[in-house]
Amino acid sequence: MKFSDPIVDEVRAARDAIVAACDYDLDKLAIVLQEHERQSGRRLVLLPPKRAIMKPFRTLAIGLTLALSAVSAGAATLTPASAFEKLGSLVGN
Repeated sequence: MKFSDPIVDEVRAARDAIVAACDYDLDKLAIVLQEHERQSGRRLVLLPPKRAIMKPFRTLAIGLTLALSAVSAGAATLTPASAFEKLGSLVGN
């Protein structure tokens, strides 16, 4: 038995009408939404990305760089422990 919520149904119908008006084209939808933002008169706040989110990617990039440099140098003795030790010294942990 499928549960039907009238509020959810109304939101979905509105969403479908908006997207259908843009011919289901995401580029057109983005333009329409940006124009709506400009006409709303509200002040938009754009926050910079949080640095904490980027740190794992930076750590991963450094780790991959270490692994690739070890492989290209022919170091077959690179163990996970030594890789993490090198990685920790580069990241500063």
